[in-house]
Amino acid sequence: MLDIEHVEDLSISSSIAIEQVRSPGFIHSFIAAKQSQSDTPPSNAVQDVQGLLQVAEKGRGTGILEITVSGSNPQENIKLLNSLIDYYFEQRNQTLVSSIEKSLALLKIRLFTTQQEIALAEEQGVPVIKCSVE
Repeated sequence: MLDIEHVEDLSISSSIAIEQVRSPGFIHSFIAAKQSQSDTPPSNAVQDVQGLLQVAEKGRGTGILEITVSGSNPQENIKLLNSLIDYYFEQRNQTLVSSIEKSLALLKIRLFTTQQEIALAEEQGVPVIKCSVE
């Protein structure tokens, strides 16, 4: 957990665009994910959170985002910032896992196809060089 003195120094490294973090869609998803029920968050909640957020790249071309939450309650600011960062990393990890799963599925298909081609070549008497990787 962050304490108030360290909020100003908090930055996260990411390749996500600043506009995406500030986008209504991202913030809407964030608010909906944090609600106890699956109700759609009120439209003003998205604008309220957007109004509290300042997102900027820290240094040109660094890919490091500096996210600042400015509100009247420092403890709530810290809670919102921590939740937003946690949500961002959850989303990033889900995207990464999904991408890896798709790549794995494609590799399995390619392996099966290659095995079928080798079997067909062997049936046709074509010399096949076999090697194994351990």
